[in-house]
Amino acid sequence: MQLLALEYPQVFNAKAELILNDALQQMIYESVLHQADRPSRSYYLRFVKLLIETLERHDQAINETILEDFTTSYSAQAPAKEYIYKSYCITDDKWITLKNEAVYNLVGMTTWGAAYLLSDFILANKQLFQGHSVLELGAGTGLVGVVLNQLKPDIKQVVLTDYAPVVLNNLIDNMNINGIQVNDLVSNNTNDQSSKKEDMSVVEFDWEADFDQCDPFVKQCEVIVGADIVYEPSLCRYLVSVLNQLLQHGNNRVAYIASTIRNESTFATFQQVLDEHQLLVTDITHTSSYLTPSPFEYDRTQIVLFQIQLRPTH
Repeated sequence: MQLLALEYPQVFNAKAELILNDALQQMIYESVLHQADRPSRSYYLRFVKLLIETLERHDQAINETILEDFTTSYSAQAPAKEYIYKSYCITDDKWITLKNEAVYNLVGMTTWGAAYLLSDFILANKQLFQGHSVLELGAGTGLVGVVLNQLKPDIKQVVLTDYAPVVLNNLIDNMNINGIQVNDLVSNNTNDQSSKKEDMSVVEFDWEADFDQCDPFVKQCEVIVGADIVYEPSLCRYLVSVLNQLLQHGNNRVAYIASTIRNESTFATFQQVLDEHQLLVTDITHTSSYLTPSPFEYDRTQIVLFQIQLRPTH
């Protein structure tokens, strides 16, 4: 309040009390409420309600312009928003922002709970990723990718993959929003290694396609991660097949898959197909460390974290 008094002495009285007079209210309206990029409608309505309550408490009148604008906004139907932006403080001085679909329509356009848990796991276990290239299956809005970017320069390469064009475009947008330069291999569909200047790439990856034809960057990653990619029974067989081939493509490879169990039958199918491929699966949900306190708000109770590897040969 002292800083505000120094900056705007005209709105304080001799006792250093804020004067909510008509001039100050008009300044609030013009500087904040009437701007094209003013706060969200719900925040705006709460703010003006608080202002009105404060004025009534001090027996002062509300500015007519604010009152008229508030009345119009309150009675009007809120316009539909196509996207919303979610921000998180993942370290003391590092904020990240992700664009999500405002109304759920497509799986990859929403940041799901398992991505939060996987991100907490990565931030608390950086040593598991240091010196490696990391591949994310079903990167979605890109939270895990942005978190992996925080491990640079100790991480060699990050390859983010998804399939739907709208999801891939949003994924690239979210990298740009967070100031992360990527090799856009969606728009520039090339396998020319010399054209890949950045250490993070966004790649289209169809699990049902011929694995031999996928981008070489996908195959070279030693660590595979995925969050909330077990949601459709028909895709489980393709997902596990891809995991199996990726793990076989090099030595000492490992996958960390975080899943929210929404449907017991779907998750049972996933586990069954893992068994069929004779993969070594370890549930590390309760034995792993996670970033504490978490920068994310989510319910962990239905989320599991699997470590998946090839079985050792004797």
